[in-house]
Amino acid sequence: MENKFEIHYTRTKELLREYCLFAYFARPSMIACDCVLLALVAVSVVSGGTPLLALLPVIVIGMKLVLYLTMPNAMAKRDDEAASGGAVTVDASAGEDLLRFRVSNGAEQELPYAKMKKLAQTKHLILVSSEAKLWYIFPKDAFTKGTPEDFLAFLKTKGVGK
Repeated sequence: MENKFEIHYTRTKELLREYCLFAYFARPSMIACDCVLLALVAVSVVSGGTPLLALLPVIVIGMKLVLYLTMPNAMAKRDDEAASGGAVTVDASAGEDLLRFRVSNGAEQELPYAKMKKLAQTKHLILVSSEAKLWYIFPKDAFTKGTPEDFLAFLKTKGVGK
């Protein structure tokens, strides 16, 4: 089976930080939760509710900010341990029926397109979510075969992100 796309990258703190920015602040479900939270606070303030409720968004945003600042370092540390002090590299390839992943620590995985649900982008990343709610990261500058734009179009033809 011929690969239509090939991606090779090293997981870096910068890459993990951009993923965490998406996960904690830009993911549609996070934006919706933040809007609901702010709406509840606005209703409470207008109806003369307790001012303590106004602290709730500050606390939630503060917690998300702490996670955004600490999680990439924790993920990088885990990668360091998994790679015995080296860098974790990922080779991904997209064939007609599935994506294959091979990680430098020896882990291999296959993910059929039917198991992929959501598709998102950041400035430098393409992100694909599976049925298990795991996010797979594809840096746009890491394509060694094919282009990020063609990869996105291909995934959409496979029903990903619809």
